[in-house]
Amino acid sequence: MSDSRIQVGDVVIEDVDLDDENIEVIGPNGQPKRYTESDAERDAAEAAAHFERVRHLVPGGKSLSKDGRHSPRVQVVVAQETRDELDRRARAAQMSISKYTRRLIEDYLANTPQGA
Repeated sequence: MSDSRIQVGDVVIEDVDLDDENIEVIGPNGQPKRYTESDAERDAAEAAAHFERVRHLVPGGKSLSKDGRHSPRVQVVVAQETRDELDRRARAAQMSISKYTRRLIEDYLANTPQGA
């Protein structure tokens, strides 16, 4: 074990080398799995990527209406494959699905003649 320890109430946090220590977590199949340094690095990278995607989001968001009124909501039902592709593209653009979909709709309306 390392000398790097922090105690917060009843919880002790230690900095350990996960490749030297045998730390187990419950794996996706419900069985114990050894947690390694590479697991920790992967999880840290995923957490950092998630934070980067959501750090500018405001819960509820600001009003999109010009007069500051509550913005109307539009909902749509799609196939799972469509939802998965939308999610993939939104992540690639570092946007929420809502913001990405809103941009798609706005671009379509701006570039498609009425009645087309």
